[in-house]
Amino acid sequence: MQTLEKLKKLIDINIYRILYQYTNGYRSKIMLITSLSILQALLNVLIAFITKMMIDYAIDGNYIAALRSGIFFALLLIIDLSLYSLLSHNSVKLENTMINDLQLKVLTKIYHKKWATISQYNTGDLLTRLYEDVRHVIQSITTIIPTMIALFLQFVAAFAMLAYFDWLLAMLTFLITPFTVLISLIIGRKLRDIQYKIQNADGIQRSKINESLQNLILLKTFNFLHENLFQISTLQNNRFKLIKHKNMTSIKANVILESGYNVGFFFALTLGAYRLAQSAISFGTFTAFLQLVGEIQGPIHEMTRSIPRLISSLSSLERIEEIIALPDETSQNHYTINENETINGLHIHNLSFAYDENTRVLDKVNLSIISGHRIGIIGPSGSGKTTLIHLILSLIEPSDGSLFISFDSGKKLPLTFASRNFFSYVSQANPLFSGSLRENLFLNETITPDQIQTALTAACCDEFIRQLDNGIDSIIHERGVGISQGQAQRINIARALVHNKPFLILDEATSSLDRETERQLIRNITHYYPNTTLIAITHGTQLLTICDEIYEIKEKQLVPAKAYE
Repeated sequence: MQTLEKLKKLIDINIYRILYQYTNGYRSKIMLITSLSILQALLNVLIAFITKMMIDYAIDGNYIAALRSGIFFALLLIIDLSLYSLLSHNSVKLENTMINDLQLKVLTKIYHKKWATISQYNTGDLLTRLYEDVRHVIQSITTIIPTMIALFLQFVAAFAMLAYFDWLLAMLTFLITPFTVLISLIIGRKLRDIQYKIQNADGIQRSKINESLQNLILLKTFNFLHENLFQISTLQNNRFKLIKHKNMTSIKANVILESGYNVGFFFALTLGAYRLAQSAISFGTFTAFLQLVGEIQGPIHEMTRSIPRLISSLSSLERIEEIIALPDETSQNHYTINENETINGLHIHNLSFAYDENTRVLDKVNLSIISGHRIGIIGPSGSGKTTLIHLILSLIEPSDGSLFISFDSGKKLPLTFASRNFFSYVSQANPLFSGSLRENLFLNETITPDQIQTALTAACCDEFIRQLDNGIDSIIHERGVGISQGQAQRINIARALVHNKPFLILDEATSSLDRETERQLIRNITHYYPNTTLIAITHGTQLLTICDEIYEIKEKQLVPAKAYE
């Protein structure tokens, strides 16, 4: 009963329907590869027949016919070599093209998923899906399935020709087929389950190594290197155990299948030798026997290897579809904003948020921020300040209440991913990418050199950028290595300012700056961007001195706070 259930899952048509959808735009090229594979497979059967004729003609003394057969045989070998070259070239080209396209498609999907759901997956796991799983799925489309089709037709052609020569031998060879295919299906299902676990273990291991490399300073500082390596080694051992289990399962399957293959070949050799001794067949026919048995047993043998590979790739397909099935960000913005429309403000009404029923973070928060005003938000760590920012940026959705931008036209724009275009955001993490400082500003064709210079001046970046050999085109490494933490924070602020959005959110954005630089930065923002609506989350007092209103998150609600001098 359990085996039947596994087989039902194995032949689930929906999985193959999804796999077929992945071929959209490439079906003609896949058909070309499949056709070349079929031609090469059938050519092998034809070579067996030509071999028989050439040998029989030579034994009978018909040397002219034998020579013609030999020339035809050589021509077939040249064609076979040409087909191999074409097949190899087109397969590699198509496989890499499809891998690149599918990786980009999956990455695009990841970018547009709800942040709250996609952030639950660790980076290593997502990378495994993007690289390993995508590669396995595409290889099943460009290599495994075309090969299996060609092998099946090769089997049919070889079986028909062998039956023409000797139906008893053909049937004897055929009877082994159901047994080998059944074993392959059962083993394949087990391999699929193991492969799924290996891929998950691989994702966890990659994430651990990725986090360790990103936090190497912490590991060195706390002398935690040995313990960290032990944790990674444990993850490696767990993955290695799964790989050994998969390998042993494959070995057992191959021993059974090879045994069936060898038994079939033994009977073919014995029966062929007996018929040859009885003068019932010619020597050429006997040679063809051996070749055709190989052309029958070979496809069976290869297909029993290919089926587990195909089944394993289905687990990769499921992992990719798991990401694609995550909820997308949705927009309620059903109108186009006119150039004449002016923003009145940002409004938060009866906003509540809870990660689950027992952990309510915000409760009935109300706030109206008039356009051009500067708002300070304070509160102890863990009070919900950053959660509020994530709600404003529509990275997470409220449990109750609403957030919207109002316009002088009377229109209201509910905050969704589409409304992020109105916000610039500086996080306390100071994220920078490897590349030039200019690239880290996320510039586009609409931003002028004057705007860049204004933002750099306002963010107090001018002086240290002038001291760099290549100025704003200087290269920094991953996580901002090459400049100081304070300089990285100023580049992050410049990135937010250069786009000059209506709302500027600073989340502990000056924590790495000295007091004098922070004061100058605050003066610059008020001077160069007087109309920008500022939302500042901070534990310090410098930013609060320019705020029109200060609020404190207290007991899950937003309440007015005392003024800071």
